[in-house]
Amino acid sequence: MTKTEDGHKNVHLTLVAGEPSGDVLGGQVMAELKAKSHHAISFTGVGGGHMQSQGLKSLFPMDEISLMGINQIIGKLPKLLRYMNQVVAHVLETRPDAIILIDSSGFNHPIAKRLKKRGYQGKIIKYVAPQVWASRPWRARSMARYIDHVLTLFPFEPEYFTKEGMGATFVGHPIAERPYQFGKGPAFRADHHIPEDAPLLCLLPGSRRSELKHMTPCFLEAVMLLHQKLPNLQLVVPTTERLKDEVTQRFAAVPLHSVIVSDEIDKFAAFDAANAALAASGSVSLELALAKTPMVIGYKVEALTAFIFKRLIYAPYITLVNILLNREAVPEFTQDDCVPDRLCKALYPLFADEERRNSQLARFEDVRTQLVRDDTSAADSTAQAILAIIES
Repeated sequence: MTKTEDGHKNVHLTLVAGEPSGDVLGGQVMAELKAKSHHAISFTGVGGGHMQSQGLKSLFPMDEISLMGINQIIGKLPKLLRYMNQVVAHVLETRPDAIILIDSSGFNHPIAKRLKKRGYQGKIIKYVAPQVWASRPWRARSMARYIDHVLTLFPFEPEYFTKEGMGATFVGHPIAERPYQFGKGPAFRADHHIPEDAPLLCLLPGSRRSELKHMTPCFLEAVMLLHQKLPNLQLVVPTTERLKDEVTQRFAAVPLHSVIVSDEIDKFAAFDAANAALAASGSVSLELALAKTPMVIGYKVEALTAFIFKRLIYAPYITLVNILLNREAVPEFTQDDCVPDRLCKALYPLFADEERRNSQLARFEDVRTQLVRDDTSAADSTAQAILAIIES
């Protein structure tokens, strides 16, 4: 900590987020840090709109490092290295009390390694643990050389890191306390001219442009097959403001009533209004489970990425709901299995078979209890953990 001219202590934190989800987490934690710190607090680093609204001036646009897939990374590697070096230089020059690296391990871990090698004395904190329980478990041992403390979203994760000598704290998952718009489904249908009795599918092909590219064609073919079975099928596609124009363009030719929304409140209202969802794998499966929306999960990536990760993944499932519940509560299809006819075959019973719907919904009851810590918000727990680490 430094002191201002009038003798008051000042806490300086550098935060680095590389994805929209990390930007949301960072913004929430920054708000709690400002509310809870007994000292003046300032922020530097990399982030998007949420973090910038809390006072962060990003060193460069976060979108520049929001990548997915081997080919994308290789193509932009020189630029990524420049951005990594820019963050390292900034930290070494300004000497913050801690650097909080939010998710995005591929970008953030090399930064941590460089900082340790160059003698940075502040705390290096990783917020959102890499999924070492799913693939490449040796990463936890490697991380112990350059990460001081890991803040985890799932209750079973800390032991993977503490046994390697790192500090680790379960802080809860922010998804568990989001303002789900329960009861807003009928209003959503009325606002968007969707009949009360019309079957409504919520389609979620991903939050990255690369995911849209890989998932949208397959998902749309599955929708058209489902449309043959359900002639009055309607479609709602929640997305982000950043991707809304691209999503609108991709869905312009779909020959059924389609609604595209980019507002967070509308997204949860759409979950409530929908009979079922078809989604790309990711944290959205937890959101859907908490909103009690039955779902089918599909996921595929480019061939080279799939070839590499097929040999590295140990988890029996890809869907977070299934991993958390340790059973296939949700049908999931990956790569060669992620094809339109199989997706349609799994989706149709969620509209036509009440017993199948209820069976899936019953398994969702345990999800929230596993994601909450001591009835406090995840941002609150995270801010308290960060301040305690700095003071220690």
